[in-house]
Amino acid sequence: MTVLKNAGFFLAAALCAAVFFSCMTEDAGGVSGIISVNEPTEEDGDIDIPGTFEGLSAELELRIRQDYLEQWVIINYNPEATIDDVIIEKFYGIYNGCVVITTNWDSYDMAVIFQSEIDGVTFDYYGWWIRTWYDGQIFDLSEASAQGYLMQSDLRQIKEFYLEFLSGEGVPEDGDNDTPGTFEGLSAELERRIMQDYLDIYGPFPSNVSVEGIMISGYYGTYNACVVVTVNDGRGLMGVDGIYVVAEIEFVLPGQRPIFVWKDGSFYQLPNAHDLGLLSHGDVRSIKEMYGSIGGY
Repeated sequence: MTVLKNAGFFLAAALCAAVFFSCMTEDAGGVSGIISVNEPTEEDGDIDIPGTFEGLSAELELRIRQDYLEQWVIINYNPEATIDDVIIEKFYGIYNGCVVITTNWDSYDMAVIFQSEIDGVTFDYYGWWIRTWYDGQIFDLSEASAQGYLMQSDLRQIKEFYLEFLSGEGVPEDGDNDTPGTFEGLSAELERRIMQDYLDIYGPFPSNVSVEGIMISGYYGTYNACVVVTVNDGRGLMGVDGIYVVAEIEFVLPGQRPIFVWKDGSFYQLPNAHDLGLLSHGDVRSIKEMYGSIGGY
């Protein structure tokens, strides 16, 4: 009985060994049947094939384009669009699973600058918006920050990459365009921004529905980021002149056209700006000299 038990044991061991060695001695063209858990396969759909941008796989890039098409392009722009119509123009990195991009659908008129402060970080959008993708959903940058997907340090890094992208588009960093405008000392970009803010705050006007109908008719200097101007919005002047008395200095306003002080997107009339401490007595004297030499228009 003991002999039979031992024989059965050795027979089973021999069979196991034969199976093991047959797997190990397959020829080079054979299939072992053993798949490493470290090697992604087509079945798991997690192939890290490089995409258009370093750090963004082709698979994830394709998924983002599809989500962007369905959630943004078809709804807001073109219901007939396909995924081939969506191109990621710029990749700003992945932050805690949040992918930050700009697509070909995120461009707009570069003559207009939009400023947005997000968690203490100021973005000057110049011709291109920034979008984010998180877990299948598309968000604006501010929405992603509000949801807690992006930290302040992430936003600072994204801003650096965005400025690099803009510099490649021929846009100076920080939107500080030095292209000369109508008046010496006032850039074309800032002039455009002031006119747009004026239209947004005081418009629309019966004869002007766009910024092209607004004109800065006089520029009297910039003082501590306060830009002093007069604006022609297409409306006729009054039949009588107006008068400002600011810091005991008198200004005669032909046709009662006010002198505006613009700062950070807000407008003040000259007396208010002085009362609020935005302009000093010396600033007012300088404005008077320039205003008088130009003729008050």
